[in-house]
Amino acid sequence: MINLKRWFYNRHPKRESFSSIILMDKSKVTISSVLIADDQADVREALRLLLKGEGFRTETVSSPAKVLSALERNDFDVLLIDMNYTQDTTSGQEGLDLLERLREYDDSLPIVVMTAWANIELAVEAMRRAPGTSFKAMG
Repeated sequence: MINLKRWFYNRHPKRESFSSIILMDKSKVTISSVLIADDQADVREALRLLLKGEGFRTETVSSPAKVLSALERNDFDVLLIDMNYTQDTTSGQEGLDLLERLREYDDSLPIVVMTAWANIELAVEAMRRAPGTSFKAMG
């Protein structure tokens, strides 16, 4: 599991508003919102429960189209997105396409990319298409 606090500080060392996004000190937290996107219901639920336990407000979606729809309805402080959404797909192309659309929507929105089918080429391409994106291989 990625340490969101360390990830944020590594990318935003001078940003003062981290406490409103990730800080786990409940006395200083303004509950932040996280959008979780994965095609697997058990992954979405596990992440939702983990983040809820830390005081985060979460929304879960199962497809790239639903990510874009959720962003039209709500503001999120960070996105956790999978790279593959169609069954038996491992190329990461769906996630790469989503990253491009997300960067067009808001190029400052923090995004953590997750996949069980990681390779160096996919990580490099994700970072090329969306600079500042954090890439985490899971599985």
